[in-house]
Amino acid sequence: LRVGVRAKNSKIWIAIANGFSLQQDSDSAIKFLTRSLQISPHCAYTHTLLGHENFALDKFEKAKQCYTAAIEQEPRCYQAFWGLGQVFHRQEEFAHAKFNFIKALEINPKSSTVRYGLGSVAMAMRETDLAYQQLSISADLNPNNAPALCQKGMLEFSVYRKPHLARESLETALKLAPK
Repeated sequence: LRVGVRAKNSKIWIAIANGFSLQQDSDSAIKFLTRSLQISPHCAYTHTLLGHENFALDKFEKAKQCYTAAIEQEPRCYQAFWGLGQVFHRQEEFAHAKFNFIKALEINPKSSTVRYGLGSVAMAMRETDLAYQQLSISADLNPNNAPALCQKGMLEFSVYRKPHLARESLETALKLAPK
């Protein structure tokens, strides 16, 4: 990659890293994102992307460090709060996950992805009303969000005893994601 060796623009390194990320090559993506940070150490976006790549490799402590660095650079970086929520959710630290998802929603209330994350954590915490509310909003914001529709359908069936609604949600989810 001779062109990239001399690149002084951090965005070039981010673009290359994104290419590796799309190929599921997080190790290579991390190398290029690290180079981007050497050029532009205060870029919250790069810190956030590094967090995502470390999360993909189950390097949760490193991911948390990256997300925290992003928030220090840009306190309104909702993607970093979402990332922290994801890490804490995976570590089953549900209260911390919920806190970070709520922080992300305060910044971007129209994110279907963040609402899905909060709904999933609420389910794990057995806060079914909050879970149903967030999963419903997530599915309304993005009708192609199969995981949100699936979890919403499970709640409609098992908690709210609304089999007709559950069937509709689950059939839609199955059409969107047959596997």
